[in-house]
Amino acid sequence: MKSFEKIADEQGWSSEIQVQILLKYIEKQVRPEDFEDFLLDQVDREDASDHIGG
Repeated sequence: MKSFEKIADEQGWSSEIQVQILLKYIEKQVRPEDFEDFLLDQVDREDASDHIGG
């Protein structure tokens, strides 16, 4: 499993985006083993928003 920091670095997420993602994760209160799936969803969403907004 990749670390959050590694994924954030690969995606080029700013500190602000990282905090927003972590806050969303905390609010969902999912099991720790679900964190990777959650991050992958965030990657997909950020990619989609980059294409739509950019």
